[in-house]
Amino acid sequence: RDVERSRGLGDVYKRQVAPGTSASTEVVLQVGVTLRGIVLDHRGQALADAEVDRSFGASVKTNALGHFALPHFQKKEVLDVRAAGHLEREYEGVAVDELLRVQLERSVTLRGVVRGALGRPGTVYIAPASRRPDASRTPCYGMIYEWHDVVRGDRFELSGFSMSDFEVTVRIPGVGRAGPMRVEMRDDVEAVFEVVPNREVTVVVRDDLGQVV
Repeated sequence: RDVERSRGLGDVYKRQVAPGTSASTEVVLQVGVTLRGIVLDHRGQALADAEVDRSFGASVKTNALGHFALPHFQKKEVLDVRAAGHLEREYEGVAVDELLRVQLERSVTLRGVVRGALGRPGTVYIAPASRRPDASRTPCYGMIYEWHDVVRGDRFELSGFSMSDFEVTVRIPGVGRAGPMRVEMRDDVEAVFEVVPNREVTVVVRDDLGQVV
């Protein structure tokens, strides 16, 4: 039967053992090193209580000075760093022989006023727009290329955007739609969307004798 043994964090190998026989296996465990880092906010200030997730082992939070330490860190690990009001960042191939400096980008909020929605609920679709030179290149996962069911009472609010340019479409089922409209977000923004009512077109098809087909 196959016997699996772990060698280091995440490494697995197999050895075939025939029935009725015995075998010895040497397992080499890698201790790893302690990765130390500091997390800064968008202004360059130390960010307390930021969460640092790793591929193997428990996540940690930064202290009051923005510092964190990850014991037994392996170079193959991937880090995800997140904090309220900021965009998540992912790190691969982290150098463990120096202090890791992480600066998170501020996230911004889009608030919308939907005119002509007749008080009905609706959805909002976000897509990237062509960027101006000062736009952020940081992706905002989970926000773009999605329909968000957020329109209530002729308003909506969506948070977690990078400071970039987007095209926003509002759809109100049974009423109409607004956009796509370009919205440039370098800060929290409130935009007004005018719903264009749906129009029904009736097509009557007749034959060459004038009879309805």
